[in-house]
Amino acid sequence: MRNEGKAMSCSVASVVVDAGGAEALIPVLEALAARGALGGIVAGNPAAAVLARTGMPFTKTSDVAAGGERAWLAAVGATGLLTSTSWSDHPVELGFIEAARERQLPSAAVVDFWSNYRARFTGATGKLILPDWIVVPDEVAASEAAGDGLPADRIVPAGNPHYERLLERSLTFGVERRLGFRESVGVPRKATLVLFASQPIRDCYGEC
Repeated sequence: MRNEGKAMSCSVASVVVDAGGAEALIPVLEALAARGALGGIVAGNPAAAVLARTGMPFTKTSDVAAGGERAWLAAVGATGLLTSTSWSDHPVELGFIEAARERQLPSAAVVDFWSNYRARFTGATGKLILPDWIVVPDEVAASEAAGDGLPADRIVPAGNPHYERLLERSLTFGVERRLGFRESVGVPRKATLVLFASQPIRDCYGEC
């Protein structure tokens, strides 16, 4: 018999595959952990390298047998699912999204960059496999995602938590710290300094 007087505990399971998705989701995972609502985490190799610095425990995608997504969700007691969105011939997250639907669990997938919207949700057969909500960085991404064939009523422009953290950190990087950095790398104080930042593809994915 269901106990109407007892609130159901929340346990959000997460699947994070790429490094960019991990950076976007870490603030959310930390917020869930602070609320006691963080369930199990499955991580692909690129995401595992990013998650490792947080100290959060996770299971590698290679340790969840093909077709075992539903069993994993049951084993971790998931009441909801949060995923990143990678893109490949068959994105790993899609199997978990399908499993969540079969178990009637609410699901949300986070698009962390402005590209390949439809491809992120396209299975090996070309079928669209969609979560309940598709979270995108901004209104531009929402418009582009809808234009790429994703249902507009599922798209939620909610920002990218990782970018917010970068902005917060930039506010602490004042003049003295900037000058100190120049000195630490041997750049004269008045010299022009150009920073080129790129995802470490080889470190994340190996030789392409």
